[in-house]
Amino acid sequence: MIKIFKNEQGYTLIIAVSIILIISILGVSLMKVTSTTLKQSDNERNYQSVYYIAESGVSQVRAKINEIANNAFNKTKIDYDSLKVEEKATYPFEEKFLQSTMKAVNSYIEANKNTNNYPIKKIYLTQMQNNLTPFSLTEIEPLNNVVTSNSKLNSLQYSINSTGKIGDKTTRKVSQTIKITLNANTEGKEETSNDEQPSTFKACSNGDFNSINSTGSLDIEGDVILKEGGKLSANGNIKGNFYSFGSLEINNSINFGGNIYASQSIKIPNRPTISGQLYSKGDITINNNPPINGDIVSENNVYITNGGMSGTVYAAQKIVSSSTSIKKFENVTINNLPKPKNLLSLMNDPTKIYEGQTCTNMDSDQFKPKIPSVDFQITTSDFPSPNGGSTLTFSDSQKNLYFNKFGVQKPIEIKLPNGSKNEVYSIYVDTLNMDNQDISISGNGILKVYVKSSLGLGSINQLNSSDGKPRSNFDTTIYYLSDKPETPYFSNWGGKKINANIFIKNSDLNTNQCKINGNIIVLGKHSVTISGDNETNGQIFYLPESNLSASGSATITGYVKAKNVIGSGNIKIFNPTSEINTDIFDTPNSSKNYTYIDYKSANNLVTEVDQKEVELKK
Repeated sequence: MIKIFKNEQGYTLIIAVSIILIISILGVSLMKVTSTTLKQSDNERNYQSVYYIAESGVSQVRAKINEIANNAFNKTKIDYDSLKVEEKATYPFEEKFLQSTMKAVNSYIEANKNTNNYPIKKIYLTQMQNNLTPFSLTEIEPLNNVVTSNSKLNSLQYSINSTGKIGDKTTRKVSQTIKITLNANTEGKEETSNDEQPSTFKACSNGDFNSINSTGSLDIEGDVILKEGGKLSANGNIKGNFYSFGSLEINNSINFGGNIYASQSIKIPNRPTISGQLYSKGDITINNNPPINGDIVSENNVYITNGGMSGTVYAAQKIVSSSTSIKKFENVTINNLPKPKNLLSLMNDPTKIYEGQTCTNMDSDQFKPKIPSVDFQITTSDFPSPNGGSTLTFSDSQKNLYFNKFGVQKPIEIKLPNGSKNEVYSIYVDTLNMDNQDISISGNGILKVYVKSSLGLGSINQLNSSDGKPRSNFDTTIYYLSDKPETPYFSNWGGKKINANIFIKNSDLNTNQCKINGNIIVLGKHSVTISGDNETNGQIFYLPESNLSASGSATITGYVKAKNVIGSGNIKIFNPTSEINTDIFDTPNSSKNYTYIDYKSANNLVTEVDQKEVELKK
């Protein structure tokens, strides 16, 4: 039986309203729950994000410090690679690298302190949905980067502190400690050095001679030492002090800018100009009214005829003078005579003149070059060959070349490898004849040419090395080692120059219109003859057993040591512009092995020690 539901009773409305009310209450509750959940999720996301923001500040600073460390390593390596083998063996690479890094990091910190005392400016990231701009503030703190007298720097440590912020409430701080050490790919090496002596030294006097018997013009910039005295009949100027260990006669109008000392008598029959003191252990005789500005001091007697001195005259014995206007003291005890310190001892020993000074006396062992001992291997090949080219190329595997004849009528180019500048390459020849022809040299390294029988040179040109700079003239040396007295002849007319050192073992030397830019050593026992207009621009002109004979004009830049100076030519001697390079004094067999480290590339210079989150103070 079917029953029909009756709406008139109102149950349907009540049920419908109840259902709607329940749904509304549930909806409102769900909305509150959802809103709370969304807020919690947003805060959690910000809290996590702000940590990564702080960490990104750490990463950025660490990357910058890593860049600084790598740049410091590369700079230290460049300095290291330019050193000689013996210098590399003792070079504190690690300490230099760390000091360079520390200096650069300190500069980096100082340069960025203008932003709230933080070295890193704000790092802006992508904006969050709540339009709050997140950023990090980062600072660096050095940790124990201090070296004491009993320790050395072997690492650097820094603390990087980064604070991440989103808005005013969400803040977290990350701290990371990093360590900088010399981690590099290296290789131990052993090499031979041909330089046992100091690389450079300075001579005390500009000229060191036994005597001077010249009637020409003489201009010398520095001090002069005469071992046996002499007669100066030249004109000119001597600007330094003048020491004579024998009798001295000044017989022309030469100008002296310093003092004159003599261990025996001094005679001045003419009119030189003397700006300094005149001191003699013997008699002093002065005629013809020469201008003398300093005191005149003799440990014996002084004889003056028409003297034009402005200083005071002292004598241990008597003073005989035709002038009544001079100020004089005679019969003075030797110990009370005005004299430089240690003058009595130095006037008996030339080697003590410069005692206690930083210069080197030309009589010292450093000025005694060793004669190379060379094995000239027998060969019949010539260079260049009749049908061959005129370029001679060395390689790292071929550093010694042997020929019978070298040169003659064709210009020659010698190419050295672009390796170490201290590497030695050698040419051994019986005859080298380049009269009025050119030898050009390029590349890195030291070139030594050993000539056995005959030598004639036109010009030697130093071309560029691998760094684009011209080779040094002192990196090439021509050794003429003939036992016969055959004299080499150098003539390079037309402005050509010999840009190299010259070492002559047993011969004399003749030059005519010659320009030599390099050191010259002549160990022959006769003479070096200069004719025409000659110029030598080096550090030393060393001919201890030979006379320097000039009939032409000679301009010499360098320290000069010769037996006697003779002739009627004009000689000018100037101090060198640099100290003496000792390579020319060494034998090719005087070598020493050195062990050093070859630094190739950097490898993880900056490492992380630890990282932690720092609790912020409330």
